[in-house]
Amino acid sequence: MTTRHQYASVERAVSKFGMPVPHIVVDNTPADNASAMGISPSRSTITVTAGTLEALSDDELESVIAHEIGHVKWRDPLILSALTSFMYTGGFYLLLAFGIVFLVGKFLEARADTESANNKGRPEMLASALENISFTQLYYRKYSSGVRVFDWLRLDPHPPAYFRVERLRRMSARGGKVRHTLLSSTFD
Repeated sequence: MTTRHQYASVERAVSKFGMPVPHIVVDNTPADNASAMGISPSRSTITVTAGTLEALSDDELESVIAHEIGHVKWRDPLILSALTSFMYTGGFYLLLAFGIVFLVGKFLEARADTESANNKGRPEMLASALENISFTQLYYRKYSSGVRVFDWLRLDPHPPAYFRVERLRRMSARGGKVRHTLLSSTFD
């Protein structure tokens, strides 16, 4: 295993956003994942798993971190937490509440992808990272056409990996910049 200086990767990714450097946590698990938490850019934490550090190149890692910083920039963790609390305490049925939360999450995830692509200027790096960490999902999609519909219906706040990768590749082909990240994510 190589030594990774994840703080430097986070600093480089954050510099494009003009935000303070968040707290960094490395979760010692082989799973490939990263997440953002916090109520504001000055009170945020980025968690990256050891599996992600091992699986991705420096450019791919910075793109994933930029994706997480996109969540922090727009306060997505706070939005999803507030929405979940409202739906739960509002008396909605639990399955319906989570369905709505995950639907909103899909838009926020697509926007974070767009933020990463805009600020890193290399959407193909995030697409490559997603291909590396979503191998199983992409494999099933390639060999089973019926999976495509169910990928969208899963109780998961992320859009299907194939959609995200194809979208990022199209952005790369168009030059990588998007003017309105949420509108672009919604229409795609």
